[in-house]
Amino acid sequence: MTQDPQASPAAEPNPEPTPPPGDDAPGPESLGDSHASEAESLGELHAIDALLRRPQQTIAKLAAADAPRTLATLVALALAGLATYGLVIGSFSGGVQWWAAPLKVLAAAGLCGAICFPSLYVFVTLAGARVRASEVLGVVAAMLALVAIFLASFAPIAWVFTQSSTLVTFVGALHLVVWIACAIASRRVLNAALKQWRARPTGLTSAWILILIVTSLQMTTTLRPIVGSAPELLDGERKFFLAHWAESFASDARSGPAGDAGAGY
Repeated sequence: MTQDPQASPAAEPNPEPTPPPGDDAPGPESLGDSHASEAESLGELHAIDALLRRPQQTIAKLAAADAPRTLATLVALALAGLATYGLVIGSFSGGVQWWAAPLKVLAAAGLCGAICFPSLYVFVTLAGARVRASEVLGVVAAMLALVAIFLASFAPIAWVFTQSSTLVTFVGALHLVVWIACAIASRRVLNAALKQWRARPTGLTSAWILILIVTSLQMTTTLRPIVGSAPELLDGERKFFLAHWAESFASDARSGPAGDAGAGY
């Protein structure tokens, strides 16, 4: 039997492609495991690094079994950073302000956090977050801890200007600008919390940072003098912070270029 030369040869089955040698690309599961282990190692590196680089990991820990330990770490960071910056403020006048200024800074931050905590809980609940009040309290502590970290990083710069000026209003305004900038920067913790809780950002949650800042400004006026000194440890006269600032600038203008290092702000 002869083969027809015009007949087409039988189609050979295509062999299945084989991966090249050494190609052991990880699957989706292994990729997820590697990301999870990387995130865990980053969070365990240090609480400060976790707040600065991956705040969502800190938020996740506040809902885990070791939440009390995480909260205690955040409180310790806040106390250390705020006290450090308070010492810089106290160095302007010295004397009793060495210990009074740090205590007042700690009191102002703690009272602001406690006063603004209920409104934050209501706002995030209205935004769709299903969280416990303790988790929201942990977020407030995380924000204060991040503010304290920023303040401690600015402490050397603030110290230089504090020691080179005699004007209470200038030094006070400098510290207020640093405080407001740090408070705004701490918003990244709140944004990470909203993302972690799968809540929708609203105008209320955005306005809460402004509420926190305004409350802190009034609290510093209530606990005055923080910058400078006064005959009494606390000035009991009630004043709105804008009115107090206006009076302080007017007093410095009357005192002349030398200022009055003994005035309170």
